[in-house]
Amino acid sequence: MSARDRFKPNHPAVSRHLPRWDDRPLTSQTPAGTSDDPRPVVVLVDDDRSFLTMVRSTLEPYQESWRLSVHSDPEEAWKLIFNSHVDAVISDLSMPRLSGFDLLRRIRETAETHDIPVTILTGTADGDVKHDALDLGATDLLAKPFHTAELLARLRSMLRLKEMQDAAKRRSEQLEELVASREKELNQSRREVIWKLAKAAEFRDEKTGDHVVRVARMSARIARELGLMPQRVDAIEMAAPLHDIGKIGIPDSILLKPGSLTPDEREIMRRHCDIGYRILSESGQAETRPQFFLPFSRALAGDDVMKTAQEIALAHHEWWDGTGYPRGLAGAEIPLSARIVAVADVYDALRSVRPYKGAISPDDALHEIRWRRGRQFDPQVVDAFLRCHELLAREHAASWACDVALSGIEASAHEREALDVVHSF
Repeated sequence: MSARDRFKPNHPAVSRHLPRWDDRPLTSQTPAGTSDDPRPVVVLVDDDRSFLTMVRSTLEPYQESWRLSVHSDPEEAWKLIFNSHVDAVISDLSMPRLSGFDLLRRIRETAETHDIPVTILTGTADGDVKHDALDLGATDLLAKPFHTAELLARLRSMLRLKEMQDAAKRRSEQLEELVASREKELNQSRREVIWKLAKAAEFRDEKTGDHVVRVARMSARIARELGLMPQRVDAIEMAAPLHDIGKIGIPDSILLKPGSLTPDEREIMRRHCDIGYRILSESGQAETRPQFFLPFSRALAGDDVMKTAQEIALAHHEWWDGTGYPRGLAGAEIPLSARIVAVADVYDALRSVRPYKGAISPDDALHEIRWRRGRQFDPQVVDAFLRCHELLAREHAASWACDVALSGIEASAHEREALDVVHSF
């Protein structure tokens, strides 16, 4: 049982119908927590009726400074403390059923009340009592009998402490809101930077630049289907558009060449993985990066998105069976983010038009992904892709159709040369 449930006023362990007497507030104001009265609320708890009457009379002249609620039953006092905004508690130590230490322990162990200043009243000078009270988190102790000046001094001290605590809490909450707002703005700026940079590179061999958008969204869908944490899914979606950023280092004569590449040209094309990794790598010196990329690099640095982008750029052409490039990694050696993007990238490339190829049909593209399961692609990633394929097809059908319309190239349902070109990349 949690501390909150254990000390909850309506819990059977603490909900007792004990007799009450004169537990009204000191003055006729509305009880604590039900009014807009800005005065702080002080709760006084003692089973001695004559003592409560004396304190009520003593503090009567100060009613403009605070609202006082007196209680002879500590359980009733706890209900008020738990359910209302209370600024300070003064409690006797020795009370039947629930001692001052028990009440203090409840207050300190309950999240909603743990910071309320509490002064313990005691009729003994025993040093152990003081030690135990402070150990439990008492703000102060006050020995009976006491002078009115002593009580007022303790009370004012507790209220000043509570005021400072509340002010610090408000500042902390405001700061958290500001940080959350700035983080949201920063994430949005990062996302925009990534889209713009990735589309700029993609425009060289793809008219709309929507390939990177589709790959990002398909990758995120696959990642969710695999059960990845939301933060990881978001990082993959933000990093995926940069998977082919290294193509900015590939000559147009090769990148835009119609038809198949020669073996030498294919080797040059394969360098785009290393080029992309070097562009994105935090370990590289800033002066080795393209000048135009430096602002983007600073915007992304120190972030899980950058690390994920590096993984994807370097390894999205690695094959599950170890025959891919550039490192010849196999199986789980390939980062999961790269394995996910590899499926999304190839599927979208098969469904899209390029200067060197037409688009193939959805059925043929799906057949090709299945055929590559366990060879080029991680079987679990392919299975996740197949589970959400229909949804992906509906989401991106219009975008693929737009690519075909803008290209002016007839799509072919059985274009094997197109498949060869895609596999070579």
